[in-house]
Amino acid sequence: MIDWFASKLGIIVFVVVVSGILLYFAGIQNTIYLNAVVIQEVNDLAKVVDGLCDNCSTEYSFDDSRNVTIVDNLLSLDGVERTVVSEFVSDSIEKKEIVIKNVNAKIKIE
Repeated sequence: MIDWFASKLGIIVFVVVVSGILLYFAGIQNTIYLNAVVIQEVNDLAKVVDGLCDNCSTEYSFDDSRNVTIVDNLLSLDGVERTVVSEFVSDSIEKKEIVIKNVNAKIKIE
């Protein structure tokens, strides 16, 4: 009887440990995916900024609110940075939808 109970307890412990490991790896996978989404968004935003014609404007929207920071020619989106060719006027903004304007060869994000 004790052997039967010990084997069932061993199986339960094994299942709990394996389930915990699977949940841990699923969490890691989700974190990597969300990081890749932000990297893709900052790449897309850098392409939009660099491809904007003189005295033009465009709107760009994110899935959720993002923190856009500009220092010199370094565009940062939630901590992920990309260098852009364009020269900026604005400093930092946190919105879901932004307007990018090119006025006299200087990019302004509102």
